[in-house]
Amino acid sequence: MLGKSIQSSRRRYAGVLSRAVIVPPLLLAAMLICASVSQTAEAVGDLQITADPGLRVYLDEEDNFVGKTNEYDDGLYLEGLPVGSHAVIIKKSGFLPGRFMIEIKSGRTIELTVGELKPDITIEQKGEAKEAEVEAEVGSLKIRSVPLKCDIRFLDRTINKEKDEVVIEGIPVGTYPIEFWRREETLTHQVTILANSELELLVHFRDRKVLQTRTLAATRGEMVLIPAGEFLMGSDDGGDDEKPVHKVYLDAYYIDKYEVTNLQFSRFLTEKGNQKEGGA
Repeated sequence: MLGKSIQSSRRRYAGVLSRAVIVPPLLLAAMLICASVSQTAEAVGDLQITADPGLRVYLDEEDNFVGKTNEYDDGLYLEGLPVGSHAVIIKKSGFLPGRFMIEIKSGRTIELTVGELKPDITIEQKGEAKEAEVEAEVGSLKIRSVPLKCDIRFLDRTINKEKDEVVIEGIPVGTYPIEFWRREETLTHQVTILANSELELLVHFRDRKVLQTRTLAATRGEMVLIPAGEFLMGSDDGGDDEKPVHKVYLDAYYIDKYEVTNLQFSRFLTEKGNQKEGGA
């Protein structure tokens, strides 16, 4: 009986082996390589950055520039990023950099939507002015209030006004909401910043009003150089004090690029203690 059982088992296993597929060594190696390549390809993913055109994009490091957002991509499309966590850094002149953390997943496209960046502004209270180093067109805002002390909310920043004036410089051109409050009183206003202009606000809590005066000319003393040279002065047809026409030589000098406004001249008189032109 035992002998018959062993012979039966041998016949059964022999049948199984006869039906097994024998893979040649070269084909087996090719299959392993393809599997390895497939696994490697799946270890990356894509990133769709949805944003306005013209933003500079950096990946992981601030010096690793990967491209600019554009209209065609509705931002910027990055392919083949390694799976894992990455930092996306967005830069725009005149604004603070935006930093976003993302997680790239294998074989998938992740979307990152970039909203408004915060303007890079300079705030100071009655001191030396510090020019904002920005490329964008900017203007400035000067705030006075009655009574003197109040709190100001502007561009996601809170300013505790404790002096006569608050000066905010380097504000990108545009229209922004601004809020003032003192104790339980709150006043809101909209300000429109123009290029190379200063907007002056007087916040009057007693009258519950916000009054504004705009200087359209440049407010930073911008000047141009007039080179040295000669010009013809006088007239042969004018009065005796104008004759004759003669050459006059002038050394190089600077002159204001824009005309002096009434507001600027008024400040000059106030700072010098004058009540009227030529007065003391």
